[in-house]
Amino acid sequence: MPKKVTNEKLARMIKNGFDEVNDKIGGARNELKKDIKRVEKNLSKTEKNLSTDIGRVEKKLDAEVERHDEHDLKIKDHEDRIVIVEKKLERV
Repeated sequence: MPKKVTNEKLARMIKNGFDEVNDKIGGARNELKKDIKRVEKNLSKTEKNLSTDIGRVEKKLDAEVERHDEHDLKIKDHEDRIVIVEKKLERV
């Protein structure tokens, strides 16, 4: 004949089952929190590195633009001189 399970024993078994599931969920939640913190830390580090890299690239681009502007001024200066010389030659 099967054993009779009392309401108290059944309630205790259900409570123990819920407690076990709750513990597993709590453990998983804690692991997820750790994972999220680790990912956030890595993202912060990556963001900082990218920001630094962008700053370096901007400086290099600024320097290149400045060199380009200087070359443009030299070319314009040479063109102006050529025009002056051509006009003088036309008068001769």
